Amino acid sequence: MKITGSTRFYGCIGDPIKQVKAPTVFSTIFAEKNIEAIMIPVHASAKELKKIIDGFKAIQNFDGLIVTIPHKQTILEFCDRLEPAAQKIEAVNSIYFNSDRELIGNNFDGSGFAASLIGYNHIIRDKAIALFGSGGAARSLAFALAEAGAGRLVIINRTVEKAESLAEKLQKLHGNQEITFSCSGQLDLKNADIAINATSLGLNKEDPLPFNPAETGENCLIAEINVVPETTSLLESALSIGRKVHYGAPMVEYQIPMHSEFLRMW
Repeated sequence: MKITGSTRFYGCIGDPIKQVKAPTVFSTIFAEKNIEAIMIPVHASAKELKKIIDGFKAIQNFDGLIVTIPHKQTILEFCDRLEPAAQKIEAVNSIYFNSDRELIGNNFDGSGFAASLIGYNHIIRDKAIALFGSGGAARSLAFALAEAGAGRLVIINRTVEKAESLAEKLQKLHGNQEITFSCSGQLDLKNADIAINATSLGLNKEDPLPFNPAETGENCLIAEINVVPETTSLLESALSIGRKVHYGAPMVEYQIPMHSEFLRMW
């Protein structure tokens, strides 16, 4: 694509950043649609976040951000307004910079993940789900899974207070569903229909598994949110013992129309 003085640009911000697919995906779509825009990866540490956001606000042809780990919750403080989903989840993964240079935050992680499960012919309603993690992405998934009718949702996290707080908030909104928490997934895995890794474990080869797929039932679906590597160690382990798996890439694919509409890309 030819870059000119009229080119609009977007960023995908995180730390680390080498694993992200969004800049390639969206820049390719821009080129295919003959839209004069690009998306760039933005490697930003937490301590530099404010300076970078202030810089983007000052750039008149910068239109928005996709937010990835570890900034989905910390970046909230820089948003001027939040859409209802982001308010509820208390995390954002999409920020639109309007003409007044206000930052408007939204979150599509959970809706994208739930849509990808359904799109790949997996059922959420009335299923028992074990969700590992309680960070920004995990929070979004938890809300979406509850809203999609999960029969039982167990939030599993090393810091049990975070899991407890999230479970309590969800239980107030979905009183007819069983939503609980744990710091150990062993008892929950054997009864789970779906077990989901919503942590960053798996981005690096040396990472331990977030859980052992062998502790799940033979009909349990093992799902992942990480997209790099395509087949994480968790999914490799699951496939080696004959478990069904759901890759991380579809969650990104199903968010493309959500981000593009919110960020006014085309």
